[in-house]
Amino acid sequence: MQTPFAASSGGPCAGGAVRYRGPDLPGMKNHAAAHHSITVISRGKGRSATGAAAYIGAMKIADDRDGRVHDYRRKRGVERVEIVGFPGDAAQLWNAAEAAETRRNSCVARETILAIPAELSEDRRQALVRGYALWLRDTYGVAAMTAIHAPSREGDARNCHGHVLETTRAVERKSGAFGGKIRLMDDRKSGPIEVERRRVEWARRANAELARIGAAARIDHRSHARRAATGDEPAGMIRVRHQGPARTAVTRKARTNGDPAPPWEDERQAALRINGQLRDTWMFLRAELRARAREEADAKAMTTPAEPVAPTPVHPAFPRPPSPHDDPMLAAVADVMAAAQGVRDDAWLDADDPPPSAVAAGQGPPGVPPDDDDEKRLAARRARRRSRQR
Repeated sequence: MQTPFAASSGGPCAGGAVRYRGPDLPGMKNHAAAHHSITVISRGKGRSATGAAAYIGAMKIADDRDGRVHDYRRKRGVERVEIVGFPGDAAQLWNAAEAAETRRNSCVARETILAIPAELSEDRRQALVRGYALWLRDTYGVAAMTAIHAPSREGDARNCHGHVLETTRAVERKSGAFGGKIRLMDDRKSGPIEVERRRVEWARRANAELARIGAAARIDHRSHARRAATGDEPAGMIRVRHQGPARTAVTRKARTNGDPAPPWEDERQAALRINGQLRDTWMFLRAELRARAREEADAKAMTTPAEPVAPTPVHPAFPRPPSPHDDPMLAAVADVMAAAQGVRDDAWLDADDPPPSAVAAGQGPPGVPPDDDDEKRLAARRARRRSRQR
């Protein structure tokens, strides 16, 4: 089966940039790149903002707080790293974020992982992720670091994804000073609302990029249950959970060595298989219902008698075109034309008489019927014509 994507040699994703080659396959309305996850970087779980930033950006960062050096410079596949909302570099930003927190279980950063449509070029991927980070800065007042990771050589060639690491405190753009803690994402009431807001914004921006290149599929951030409730998806779809780097590495190693797949991979494949069967059946039934509805509409149109068309009412502001009978002058012109045609059509008139004289003789003064003299002249003409014929 032909897929809507084709690899080229433009960049690292899919062994090169993946170029869009045409409309998506029938039924492919939901884009697969719909992943949007938010994770808190917490000291209570043994993590740090400097370590997360070093891994995301494939760089070396020394943590001024505990003296640890995080070195990920050997990591490959990082396209570009950018800082928004802060005047310094990554090491300065995340050391400042660590210094702003004093508790041993503090949340020092928040990481968002974004699945990026593989159809987009490298420039458009960077613009998409950067634009989303700028929106976070303008909406919440945070500083952020962005990075785009190409898929691993052993994994799915379309798995381009972006990382956005943001501060948990407001940051002054020019001076870089850290302000108060932002609690919107941590509150039980406002947290789910803010998560939904972020997902909607990302889907809106990604779908705008898909529309720009003419792709038919769109990202839908809603859950399976919400889509089924609005009739956009079949009921009973199973959620396929994101595996994460650790489980993905175990699965990849088992596949490489020919070992049995781990249980979570079996569950994932079973969920994908069930979801595919449900979607195929649902699409088939929906097509059948649409075809039946069209047939019923056509049959009804053929059996229903046509209704008489009512005359168009005359609006005072838009009157009907003028008729010759409405204006005396136009009526007189019409009479002259009719009389001239009648004179030309009468075979008994003499051929020697010129047409203007014949018209005047047949018409007479406007509005006045022919008198007795006209009748006498016509009778004399008939007599002369009969004598010539003899």
